[in-house]
Amino acid sequence: METEITLDALLTRFPRLALAVDPADLRWRPSVRARGLIRLPVLCGARSGRADSLPAWVS
Repeated sequence: METEITLDALLTRFPRLALAVDPADLRWRPSVRARGLIRLPVLCGARSGRADSLPAWVS
């Protein structure tokens, strides 16, 4: 529940939030109890405001 609220608030505040790396490069913690990313690098949006300044995997 907390994660859903947090993500909703982040995406409302930063609507152009996008991954800063290719999704295939994300590394997950090796745990059977709880799955989570080791790092989640993000971009807050294109500085120029142009869609082509974001990574190709951002739609």
